[in-house]
Amino acid sequence: MDIGEIIRQRIAKLKKLEELASDPEMADMMKEIGRAVAMEGAGVPASTPHEPDVPHAKPPITAPIRSLGPKAAVRSTLHAFVGKQFTHNDVLAELRSKGYVFNAKNAPVTVSGILKRLVHPDGELKKIEGKIGPNGATIYEVPVTFVGASGD
Repeated sequence: MDIGEIIRQRIAKLKKLEELASDPEMADMMKEIGRAVAMEGAGVPASTPHEPDVPHAKPPITAPIRSLGPKAAVRSTLHAFVGKQFTHNDVLAELRSKGYVFNAKNAPVTVSGILKRLVHPDGELKKIEGKIGPNGATIYEVPVTFVGASGD
């Protein structure tokens, strides 16, 4: 089979997929399936592969928190901590107060790992060096200049 035939077959499949996705009920089901498949492999949400690990002041997230993957959910709570020092436990409490449910077995470890990946000198989060929170937790701070902190 030549490359042209492979491309034509994939285009035909994509057209069928597009037709299915035009039905709102099917579109919702496709999203659920995508999330479930992503969760099965290494516990990584479907939204993670195309999001960079080094943030550069992204706009605020406005989607309902329950529909977000873990990284986007954590990012959506950062505005609550602008100019304050906090630990992963504070973020976890904020997420749970908003009704977010983690699929991960150990939500504190998930949140801690996400926060560590969001630390960047010019980004959304700064690690406070030389300070340790309860139980040895890392202390973070969202800079007042954080663009995404301008509200939901």
